[in-house]
Amino acid sequence: MKNNLPFMVFVFISACLFIGCNEAGEIKKDLKDYYFPLDELKEGLVYEYKDVNNDSLRSLFTYYRTVETNGDKFLVGVQYDKDFQPAQLSREKLVSNGAKLVESFIYQNDSTGMSTQIPMEIEAGTTFPFEIKDSSSIFLYNVRWFDNPEDTTAFTRVIRNRRYVKDTLVQYYDKEIPAVVFSVRELIENYKEGYWEKELQGREVYAKGIGLFYFKKNITENFKLEYALEDRYLMSELEKKFATSISEE
Repeated sequence: MKNNLPFMVFVFISACLFIGCNEAGEIKKDLKDYYFPLDELKEGLVYEYKDVNNDSLRSLFTYYRTVETNGDKFLVGVQYDKDFQPAQLSREKLVSNGAKLVESFIYQNDSTGMSTQIPMEIEAGTTFPFEIKDSSSIFLYNVRWFDNPEDTTAFTRVIRNRRYVKDTLVQYYDKEIPAVVFSVRELIENYKEGYWEKELQGREVYAKGIGLFYFKKNITENFKLEYALEDRYLMSELEKKFATSISEE
């Protein structure tokens, strides 16, 4: 059998030179530049994500804006569904070692068809780390919400683990941009009329100077949600798209 030891040593040394290793052999990597560009988002930008496998499906949209309060920086995001209706609002605080979810709401239609804002309880709110110490580091996101605030026995919980996998490059407007890949494991628990759970796996890619560029979630063996960044623009452009969709109905 051929001895692969020199090759493995070369790979390890190359990884240390590219990412950075300390004496104990841990990998260190600064990821802050791969998060959303806070200075660029002071006026707010819409991120449009297109389905990778089906061009005929409507895009998904998220509006990001940086807000400063009492010297602290926050990233506010509003996700819109395919019908241009708010689906989730979140507010993340930027701290020294990453972004931390401090407030979040989801929107659901009540029995009359009216959209209702439901607050989330945040049990663990790490949304993005600014430094990776080693490839085994796992970053925990754990939230739950009650459809009926008066019934605390019936709720939905989402537990999401992110783990840095590797560096990569993405193509955006004919430019190659450095990016980082995270594997994502997600557990959805439902405590309504019994107990139900669903485990999902997926992947996220964050591009340097842009933020979330690509995401994939495996719902079943034959059904996957897979979206990539199509464009970024001002809110006025999204309003035009919404007006056009209304006129076409």
